[in-house]
Amino acid sequence: MLSNKYKLTALMGVCWLSLQGNVALATESTQTTPNDNEIRRLSQRTQTLESELRRVQNQVANLRRQSSQTIVSSNETADHQSLVTSLHPFFIIGTPVISSPYIGINSEYNASDLVVNQPYVNEDLYLLQQRKQIYNYLIQNCQPLSKTPVVNLSGKIESQIFHTSHFGNFQNNSATDIDLTGIELDTEILVNQWVTGLIAFVYDNTPPTDMSPRRIDNSRVLLERGFLTIGNLARFPLYATMGQFYVPFGQYSSAMISDPFTKTLGRTKARALTLGFSKQFNEENDLNLAAFIFRGPSRTSIDNNGLRNYGVNAEYIFTKPKWNLDIAGSYIRNIADSVGMQHNGNTGFNNFEGFATNNYTEILNPVPGLDARGTLSIEAFSLTGEYVTVSRSFSQSVLSFDNQGAKPSAFHAEAAYKFNVLEKPSAIIVGYDQSKDALGLLIPKKRYIATVSTSIWKDTIESLEFRHDIDYNATDIAYGQSGFGLNPINGTGKGGNTITLQVGLYF
Repeated sequence: MLSNKYKLTALMGVCWLSLQGNVALATESTQTTPNDNEIRRLSQRTQTLESELRRVQNQVANLRRQSSQTIVSSNETADHQSLVTSLHPFFIIGTPVISSPYIGINSEYNASDLVVNQPYVNEDLYLLQQRKQIYNYLIQNCQPLSKTPVVNLSGKIESQIFHTSHFGNFQNNSATDIDLTGIELDTEILVNQWVTGLIAFVYDNTPPTDMSPRRIDNSRVLLERGFLTIGNLARFPLYATMGQFYVPFGQYSSAMISDPFTKTLGRTKARALTLGFSKQFNEENDLNLAAFIFRGPSRTSIDNNGLRNYGVNAEYIFTKPKWNLDIAGSYIRNIADSVGMQHNGNTGFNNFEGFATNNYTEILNPVPGLDARGTLSIEAFSLTGEYVTVSRSFSQSVLSFDNQGAKPSAFHAEAAYKFNVLEKPSAIIVGYDQSKDALGLLIPKKRYIATVSTSIWKDTIESLEFRHDIDYNATDIAYGQSGFGLNPINGTGKGGNTITLQVGLYF
């Protein structure tokens, strides 16, 4: 198109020179030999040339407009291409309200990398590490950092169909049901480069009371977690978190539908302060440290209201091209503040329902807790193990097992193999759980469990689980805060099976 433009411009120049030459010739002829016919002929020719010149000028003008439109269109296409590339900050950081993990970064097909699917323990560290990756990505690609707050949404809906042969704590009561077992909405607020917050609302699936047998009457929404974190691991290895969250004692990671015994025994939620350190020394070695402190509900006297519970966590990660190893350990001053010890699910008149039964059952001397865990991953295979225990026995009057002070502990192990079925990510997981002296907390003695899962559609997980639970012996007996005359908890020596189908949607 541009070559035609230049040809027409050259033609216009030739015509113009011809016009000037003929005008000069006409002038010369007028001076020497005046001839009206010749002048008339030259005048007509001049008009013709002027008309041709105007036509050429119009064509040139049209070509210029077309060329300009082509350039604009090309620029618009280039701008559009720059918008849709993952290097553009609009798609890396996202609009003011975005969906987890981030626009421009493809999430895993099975949604395993979304905020809602990360372990609740050490959740603040995960969010900081995620921000570090984005921060480094922007810097490496010479993109500007976001100067406005960004709201990142993530959530889930989970529903189950299950059948169990030991509904009601091994009482030979079978049950089949359809239930809405999980709804969660997480809101991560990225205020600036140094401050991050999280607000997590969940649906309470607690069984209804005798006064309201309809389950839908107890579909409450509550604040599960809410905290703010100050830190930027891309620039400084220290961080601090304050609010309501699960303190960094243990990890309790599992690909099963059912919770491991270790989680029931040790996971602790509190309104706390955590100080952490996270350092990646190189591509193969990572170190994470954390210390936490909180008040907690248990205490040594009715007037003891200080910050009486605290603990530490340490984790080291070795990463190799085909395998990695994650080993960690935790300590907490008083494990009686864990969720499973505060509320054991033993509802009923005059029952020990955990240390939160009443204000006075919270009075006890601190009983420290210890946690050790590790995960070995070799390509598609992984093996996870975790052990939680108390470091000394409870007083017999506080929590007993077989007429002695209980020293509860729990162990969980699972092996997983990941593969694809029709290009859909899938997994087979088998596991084993065992507890000791945990009858008073309504934790079974043993569990054998197997799960198969797949993702038929993106951002969904479909799982089928079978588990076999074994109760403590019929001769075993446990008491909680026996000084208050609460009913004993007896073993049954029975076993039971449960089959569960779960479908989950995640974003």
